[in-house]
Amino acid sequence: SKRRGVGKTTLAGQVSSHPSIQRVFTVLWLYVKNEPLTYESYVGYLVELCSQMNCLSDTHWARPVKVFEETALRRLRERKNMEIAKSQMAQVFASHPQNMLLVLDDVVDPTIIQWFRFDNRQSVVVTTPHIDLGNVDWALELVDLSEEEAVELFLKEAGFSTTHALGATVEIQKLVSNCKCHPVTIRTLARWFQLKQVTGGVVAATVEILHELQRSNPHNSGDMILFDILSFMMGPICNKGGHLSVAFAVCFAAFVVVFAEPAPLDSAILLWEQILKNEALAADEIG
Repeated sequence: SKRRGVGKTTLAGQVSSHPSIQRVFTVLWLYVKNEPLTYESYVGYLVELCSQMNCLSDTHWARPVKVFEETALRRLRERKNMEIAKSQMAQVFASHPQNMLLVLDDVVDPTIIQWFRFDNRQSVVVTTPHIDLGNVDWALELVDLSEEEAVELFLKEAGFSTTHALGATVEIQKLVSNCKCHPVTIRTLARWFQLKQVTGGVVAATVEILHELQRSNPHNSGDMILFDILSFMMGPICNKGGHLSVAFAVCFAAFVVVFAEPAPLDSAILLWEQILKNEALAADEIG
Protein backbone atom coordinates (compact mmCIF):
# COMPACT_ATOMS: atom_id res chain seq x y z
CA SER A 1 0.00 0.00 0.00
CA LYS A 2 1.20 3.51 -0.77
CA ARG A 3 -0.40 4.84 2.40
CA ARG A 4 1.59 4.92 5.60
CA GLY A 5 0.14 3.56 8.81
CA VAL A 6 -2.00 0.84 7.22
CA GLY A 7 -0.20 -2.00 9.00
CA LYS A 8 2.74 -3.05 6.80
CA THR A 9 5.25 -3.02 9.65
CA THR A 10 2.69 -4.52 12.05
CA LEU A 11 2.04 -7.42 9.67
CA ALA A 12 5.76 -8.04 9.20
CA GLY A 13 6.17 -8.04 12.98
CA GLN A 14 3.35 -10.53 13.45
CA VAL A 15 4.78 -12.84 10.80
CA SER A 16 8.33 -12.70 12.15
CA SER A 17 7.23 -13.23 15.76
CA HIS A 18 4.96 -16.21 15.02
CA PRO A 19 6.11 -19.35 16.89
CA SER A 20 6.31 -21.37 13.65
CA ILE A 21 8.74 -18.78 12.25
CA GLN A 22 10.72 -18.45 15.48
CA ARG A 23 11.31 -22.21 15.55
CA VAL A 24 12.93 -22.19 12.11
CA PHE A 25 14.54 -18.77 11.77
CA THR A 26 16.69 -16.33 13.63
CA VAL A 27 14.85 -13.08 12.96
CA LEU A 28 16.77 -9.89 12.18
CA TRP A 29 15.18 -6.47 11.65
CA LEU A 30 16.45 -3.35 9.91
CA TYR A 31 14.66 -0.04 9.47
CA VAL A 32 15.92 1.27 6.13
CA LYS A 33 16.37 5.01 5.95
CA ASN A 34 15.18 6.86 2.87
CA GLU A 35 18.62 8.00 1.76
CA PRO A 36 21.31 6.82 -0.69
CA LEU A 37 23.11 3.67 0.41
CA THR A 38 26.78 4.53 0.92
CA TYR A 39 29.58 2.34 2.22
CA GLU A 40 29.42 4.10 5.58
CA SER A 41 25.64 3.61 5.96
CA TYR A 42 25.91 0.03 4.67
CA VAL A 43 28.50 -0.85 7.30
CA GLY A 44 26.20 0.75 9.86
CA TYR A 45 23.45 -1.67 8.84
CA LEU A 46 25.85 -4.63 8.95
CA VAL A 47 27.07 -3.67 12.41
CA GLU A 48 23.44 -3.58 13.56
CA LEU A 49 22.84 -7.04 12.09
CA CYS A 50 25.93 -8.40 13.82
CA SER A 51 24.75 -6.87 17.08
CA GLN A 52 21.40 -8.64 16.73
CA MET A 53 23.28 -11.89 16.01
CA ASN A 54 25.58 -11.35 19.03
CA CYS A 55 28.71 -11.54 16.89
CA LEU A 56 29.81 -7.90 16.82
CA SER A 57 33.33 -8.60 18.10
CA ASP A 58 34.03 -11.27 15.48
CA THR A 59 33.78 -9.00 12.43
CA HIS A 60 36.03 -6.08 11.50
CA TRP A 61 34.91 -3.67 8.81
CA ALA A 62 37.26 -1.43 6.88
CA ARG A 63 36.87 2.15 8.04
CA PRO A 64 35.38 4.52 5.44
CA VAL A 65 37.97 6.88 3.98
CA LYS A 66 36.83 10.32 2.91
CA VAL A 67 38.95 11.77 0.14
CA PHE A 68 38.42 14.41 -2.54
CA GLU A 69 37.79 12.64 -5.84
CA GLU A 70 35.46 12.57 -8.80
CA THR A 71 31.96 11.30 -8.10
CA ALA A 72 32.28 8.35 -10.48
CA LEU A 73 35.56 7.23 -8.89
CA ARG A 74 34.11 7.56 -5.41
CA ARG A 75 31.12 5.41 -6.38
CA LEU A 76 33.38 2.72 -7.84
CA ARG A 77 35.55 2.67 -4.72
CA GLU A 78 32.51 2.53 -2.43
CA ARG A 79 30.93 -0.26 -4.46
CA LYS A 80 34.10 -2.35 -4.22
CA ASN A 81 34.24 -1.79 -0.45
CA MET A 82 30.57 -2.70 -0.15
CA GLU A 83 31.14 -5.94 -2.07
CA ILE A 84 33.95 -6.85 0.32
CA ALA A 85 31.75 -6.04 3.31
CA LYS A 86 28.91 -8.09 1.86
CA SER A 87 31.26 -11.04 1.40
CA GLN A 88 32.34 -10.75 5.03
CA MET A 89 28.73 -10.67 6.15
CA ALA A 90 27.96 -13.71 4.02
CA GLN A 91 30.60 -15.61 5.99
CA VAL A 92 28.92 -14.54 9.23
CA PHE A 93 25.56 -15.80 7.95
CA ALA A 94 27.08 -19.07 6.74
CA SER A 95 28.60 -19.74 10.16
CA HIS A 96 25.26 -19.28 11.90
CA PRO A 97 23.61 -22.63 12.76
CA GLN A 98 20.05 -21.49 12.07
CA ASN A 99 18.26 -20.12 9.00
CA MET A 100 17.96 -16.34 8.92
CA LEU A 101 14.90 -14.18 8.31
CA LEU A 102 15.77 -10.55 7.63
CA VAL A 103 13.01 -7.94 7.71
CA LEU A 104 13.83 -4.79 5.72
CA ASP A 105 11.34 -2.22 6.93
CA ASP A 106 10.19 0.77 4.83
CA VAL A 107 12.29 0.18 1.71
CA VAL A 108 11.94 2.86 -0.97
CA ASP A 109 14.80 1.99 -3.33
CA PRO A 110 14.53 -1.60 -4.66
CA THR A 111 18.20 -1.70 -5.66
CA ILE A 112 19.34 -1.94 -2.06
CA ILE A 113 17.67 -5.31 -1.48
CA GLN A 114 20.46 -7.17 -3.30
CA TRP A 115 22.95 -5.85 -0.74
CA PHE A 116 21.16 -7.71 2.01
CA ARG A 117 20.95 -11.15 0.40
CA PHE A 118 23.87 -12.96 2.03
CA ASP A 119 23.10 -16.69 2.09
CA ASN A 120 20.93 -19.33 0.40
CA ARG A 121 19.43 -20.25 3.77
CA GLN A 122 18.28 -16.67 4.26
CA SER A 123 14.79 -15.32 3.64
CA VAL A 124 13.94 -11.62 3.26
CA VAL A 125 10.70 -9.82 4.08
CA VAL A 126 10.38 -6.28 2.73
CA THR A 127 7.84 -3.61 3.71
CA THR A 128 7.45 -0.74 1.28
CA PRO A 129 5.01 1.99 0.23
CA HIS A 130 5.58 0.99 -3.42
CA ILE A 131 3.38 -1.65 -5.01
CA ASP A 132 5.81 -2.61 -7.80
CA LEU A 133 9.05 -2.56 -5.82
CA GLY A 134 10.85 -5.29 -7.78
CA ASN A 135 13.70 -7.56 -6.63
CA VAL A 136 11.19 -9.64 -4.62
CA ASP A 137 9.83 -13.13 -5.28
CA TRP A 138 6.21 -12.33 -4.46
CA ALA A 139 4.25 -9.38 -3.10
CA LEU A 140 1.30 -8.92 -0.77
CA GLU A 141 -0.59 -5.64 -1.06
CA LEU A 142 -2.53 -4.44 1.98
CA VAL A 143 -5.92 -3.06 0.97
CA ASP A 144 -7.80 -0.36 2.86
CA LEU A 145 -10.09 -1.32 5.72
CA SER A 146 -13.78 -1.50 5.01
CA GLU A 147 -16.02 0.70 7.16
CA GLU A 148 -17.18 -2.39 9.06
CA GLU A 149 -13.57 -3.43 9.79
CA ALA A 150 -12.73 0.13 10.80
CA VAL A 151 -15.61 0.21 13.30
CA GLU A 152 -14.47 -3.13 14.78
CA LEU A 153 -10.92 -1.79 15.15
CA PHE A 154 -12.22 1.34 16.86
CA LEU A 155 -14.33 -0.66 19.32
CA LYS A 156 -11.47 -3.02 20.14
CA GLU A 157 -8.97 -0.20 20.73
CA ALA A 158 -11.53 1.73 22.80
CA GLY A 159 -11.98 -1.24 25.11
CA PHE A 160 -15.37 -2.47 23.88
CA SER A 161 -16.47 -5.77 22.41
CA THR A 162 -16.41 -5.75 18.62
CA THR A 163 -20.14 -6.56 18.74
CA HIS A 164 -20.97 -3.68 21.09
CA ALA A 165 -24.09 -1.69 20.18
CA LEU A 166 -21.98 1.47 19.99
CA GLY A 167 -20.61 0.26 16.67
CA ALA A 168 -24.05 0.47 15.08
CA THR A 169 -24.51 4.16 15.89
CA VAL A 170 -24.36 6.77 13.17
CA GLU A 171 -21.92 8.82 15.24
CA ILE A 172 -19.24 6.12 15.47
CA GLN A 173 -19.61 5.29 11.81
CA LYS A 174 -19.15 8.98 11.05
CA LEU A 175 -16.02 9.08 13.20
CA VAL A 176 -14.30 6.24 11.35
CA SER A 177 -15.46 7.67 8.02
CA ASN A 178 -13.88 11.02 8.90
CA CYS A 179 -10.64 9.12 9.53
CA LYS A 180 -10.83 7.63 6.01
CA CYS A 181 -10.75 4.15 7.65
CA HIS A 182 -7.00 4.63 8.22
CA PRO A 183 -5.86 2.03 10.82
CA VAL A 184 -3.34 4.05 12.85
CA THR A 185 -5.61 7.10 12.81
CA ILE A 186 -8.54 5.01 14.04
CA ARG A 187 -6.43 3.44 16.79
CA THR A 188 -5.34 6.89 17.94
CA LEU A 189 -8.92 8.15 17.76
CA ALA A 190 -10.02 5.25 19.97
CA ARG A 191 -7.34 6.09 22.58
CA TRP A 192 -8.55 9.69 22.54
CA PHE A 193 -12.12 8.45 22.95
CA GLN A 194 -11.04 6.39 25.97
CA LEU A 195 -9.53 9.45 27.65
CA LYS A 196 -12.63 11.56 27.07
CA GLN A 197 -15.19 8.96 28.16
CA VAL A 198 -13.48 8.54 31.53
CA THR A 199 -14.50 12.05 32.53
CA GLY A 200 -17.54 12.76 30.35
CA GLY A 201 -19.05 9.41 29.44
CA VAL A 202 -19.61 7.78 26.06
CA VAL A 203 -22.14 10.28 24.70
CA ALA A 204 -20.16 13.37 25.66
CA ALA A 205 -16.93 11.85 24.32
CA THR A 206 -18.56 11.11 20.97
CA VAL A 207 -20.05 14.58 20.63
CA GLU A 208 -16.84 16.36 21.65
CA ILE A 209 -14.66 14.38 19.24
CA LEU A 210 -17.06 14.89 16.35
CA HIS A 211 -17.00 18.61 17.09
CA GLU A 212 -13.18 18.66 17.18
CA LEU A 213 -12.87 16.74 13.91
CA GLN A 214 -15.00 19.35 12.18
CA ARG A 215 -11.96 21.63 12.51
CA SER A 216 -9.89 19.23 10.36
CA ASN A 217 -9.53 19.69 6.64
CA PRO A 218 -12.04 17.21 5.12
CA HIS A 219 -9.74 16.75 2.11
CA ASN A 220 -6.82 15.50 4.23
CA SER A 221 -5.75 11.87 3.87
CA GLY A 222 -6.12 9.52 6.82
CA ASP A 223 -2.49 9.83 7.88
CA MET A 224 -2.70 13.64 7.78
CA ILE A 225 -5.87 13.59 9.91
CA LEU A 226 -3.77 11.65 12.42
CA PHE A 227 -1.70 14.77 13.03
CA ASP A 228 -4.86 16.79 13.63
CA ILE A 229 -6.09 14.21 16.15
CA LEU A 230 -2.75 14.18 17.96
CA SER A 231 -2.85 17.97 18.08
CA PHE A 232 -6.37 18.01 19.54
CA MET A 233 -5.56 15.12 21.86
CA MET A 234 -2.20 16.25 23.22
CA GLY A 235 -2.34 20.01 22.79
CA PRO A 236 -5.58 21.05 24.50
CA ILE A 237 -6.54 24.66 25.15
CA CYS A 238 -5.61 25.79 28.65
CA ASN A 239 -8.48 26.58 30.97
CA LYS A 240 -6.53 29.61 32.15
CA GLY A 241 -5.95 32.16 29.40
CA GLY A 242 -7.24 30.18 26.42
CA HIS A 243 -3.79 29.55 24.87
CA LEU A 244 -2.32 26.21 23.83
CA SER A 245 -0.76 24.08 26.53
CA VAL A 246 3.03 24.33 26.71
CA ALA A 247 3.09 20.84 28.27
CA PHE A 248 2.54 19.52 24.74
CA ALA A 249 5.78 21.17 23.58
CA VAL A 250 7.66 19.93 26.64
CA CYS A 251 6.45 16.37 26.01
CA PHE A 252 7.69 16.16 22.44
CA ALA A 253 10.85 18.13 23.08
CA ALA A 254 11.76 15.25 25.39
CA PHE A 255 11.23 12.76 22.57
CA VAL A 256 13.47 14.76 20.24
CA VAL A 257 16.26 14.42 22.78
CA VAL A 258 15.71 10.75 23.65
CA PHE A 259 14.87 9.20 20.26
CA ALA A 260 17.16 9.40 17.23
CA GLU A 261 14.37 7.98 15.05
CA PRO A 262 10.69 8.99 15.11
CA ALA A 263 9.22 8.28 18.54
CA PRO A 264 6.84 5.30 18.87
CA LEU A 265 3.24 6.51 18.99
CA ASP A 266 2.28 4.29 21.94
CA SER A 267 5.20 5.63 23.95
CA ALA A 268 4.29 9.22 23.09
CA ILE A 269 0.71 8.75 24.27
CA LEU A 270 1.86 6.99 27.45
CA LEU A 271 4.30 9.79 28.27
CA TRP A 272 1.59 12.39 27.68
CA GLU A 273 -0.82 10.59 30.02
CA GLN A 274 1.84 10.44 32.73
CA ILE A 275 2.60 14.15 32.33
CA LEU A 276 -1.08 14.98 32.80
CA LYS A 277 -1.19 12.86 35.96
CA ASN A 278 2.07 13.86 37.60
CA GLU A 279 3.24 17.28 36.42
CA ALA A 280 1.94 20.33 38.28
CA LEU A 281 2.39 22.51 35.17
CA ALA A 282 0.12 20.30 33.07
CA ALA A 283 -2.44 19.93 35.87
CA ASP A 284 -2.55 23.71 36.32
CA GLU A 285 -2.94 24.32 32.59
CA ILE A 286 -5.61 21.71 31.92
CA GLY A 287 -7.50 22.34 35.17
